[in-house]
Formats: sequence, C-alpha cells, structure tokens
Amino acid sequence: MARWTFVRHGETRANAERWLSGWVDVALTTKGHMQAAEVGAALMGRSYDRYLMSDLTRARQTAAQISESLGVSDALWYATPSLRERTLGSWQGASLDALRASGEAALLIAWRGKPPGAESQHDLALRTLGFLAELENVDTLMVAHGGVIRVLLGLIDQLPEEAIGRGRVANAQPIDREIQDGVWKALFERLIG
Repeated sequence: MARWTFVRHGETRANAERWLSGWVDVALTTKGHMQAAEVGAALMGRSYDRYLMSDLTRARQTAAQISESLGVSDALWYATPSLRERTLGSWQGASLDALRASGEAALLIAWRGKPPGAESQHDLALRTLGFLAELENVDTLMVAHGGVIRVLLGLIDQLPEEAIGRGRVANAQPIDREIQDGVWKALFERLIG
C-alpha cells in the first residue's frame, strides 16, 4: 500500500477565460502561481519516494512551487508526456461555454466520446495507466491535469464509466488516495481486456 497525492496544476489563462487547452502549452497566471505556492505550503512536512509531473509548462511551474515549499530538488521530479492532459484535437482553444451552448460538450464527458482528432477519456486512461502500470508502488506526489486526475480517481473509486467525466478537479488542491500494490496494472489490463 502506498500514499498517492494528486495535484492539478494552478490556474492558467485557459482556465480563467474558459477555453480548452488540452496540449496547448499555457503557463500559470499570477493567481495560478499563488495557488501553487499555497498547495506547496499545505504539503509541507510530507515526504514522498517519487515525484511525477506532466511535461507541460503549467504542471512544471506548479511542481517547482511545491518543490520550493517542500525543500525538494527540482531534479527529483520525473516529467513525462504520459501525464499530459487529454489532447482535444480541433477543439483545443475552443470556448467551453460555446461548446456547452451547442450541446457538443457532451462529447467531453462521454467515456468513449471524443472531439475530432482528440482522445476520449478511455484513450486518456489507457495512455496514463500504461505508464503507471510499469512503476513500483511507492508514496508518490503527482502534478498533472484535471482530465488525468479525474480519470484516475474515477477508476480507483470504482465509479461507473459514464460518471467519470462529470466530476470536477479543482486547481492546486491535494487529493490523497491509498493505492494497493498492482492496482494500476489491474486497471490497465481491465481496460485493454
């Protein structure tokens, strides 16, 4: 059994302006930097065996703020594209409010639905779990994205697939789970089976 702490990056311009960033490499806003510093302070006193992050700027900036608070070297973080947000294809940069008004946003919360040229939540789960299934289960701090964390928590918490996309993951709030050995691999094998 290991403790995993999941942290979504701090606020970005895309979050503040309500447009979909996906793999667009946006940076944190001033508020996002403050949120990252606050989550770092909330995690003070904790120690982890492993530090994982998405390789996108918003996750890197959040991890850097956390490192400063924890007194952890930035060199301890492992950055990977496997933890990137879901790619949203032609919808990257699209207004979330406009997609909701047109009814198209339903594709974003459907387990296998996806915008043109994009990943579904199922695809995102396969990408992320394929990476995690190869790792030793140790106490881990992960800085990633709302879609990644929503999918992982939904699967861990055994939510029905159609409910996973409906949850919300707040910016820069630590979420802890106790993860049993072999869970990531079992979830991955279930999805590919």
